[in-house]
Amino acid sequence: MLKRHSTLWNVLVWLLLFVAAVAYAQSSAKKKVTSQADLPRFSYPVQGSASELVQADDATFNAFARKVQTDLGTIFRDYEIEDKSTLRKLFEARLNLQELADEYQAALETVDALRAMQEKPAAKLTTALFDRAVLQAAIETKSVVGPAFEQALTKRIAIRLTGFPGMWSRTISEGLMPIPGFTRKRSHSAK
Repeated sequence: MLKRHSTLWNVLVWLLLFVAAVAYAQSSAKKKVTSQADLPRFSYPVQGSASELVQADDATFNAFARKVQTDLGTIFRDYEIEDKSTLRKLFEARLNLQELADEYQAALETVDALRAMQEKPAAKLTTALFDRAVLQAAIETKSVVGPAFEQALTKRIAIRLTGFPGMWSRTISEGLMPIPGFTRKRSHSAK
């Protein structure tokens, strides 16, 4: 009788542990996202216009950027994003925030992730081409302005374009646009 009672007790304990594990797994499962509409919406109170916020002092802008970065982190942690277009947009937002926060090494990892997500060979080759060059130049020179930075940037772009045929190399280099985070930093550094 004692042996049967002990066995029953063991079975109940194991059953309780199993149920607890299943409940935990279900509660910690990520929510599925099949389109951008499935994501939560966030709003941020802003004094003035968006362009005034971008040109605001660092303390004001960085407070705003930290809130956005926290919410973006929540999305990556709590949601499984199946829609590749939505996922790319979220990674692009992460990249911009990392650049603004001088997290250049982390931003390079995000660039790698963005490139890996691309399905077409041309997109894999060209995605964040300029971002990568700017980030590498910023890491190398510990700056995003000045002659040393510009020289390093020119060198990095030339290295990245080496594998492109002549016409494509020229077309891409002529079409490169400054990235938002560095444009903001450069305008603040020039003051």
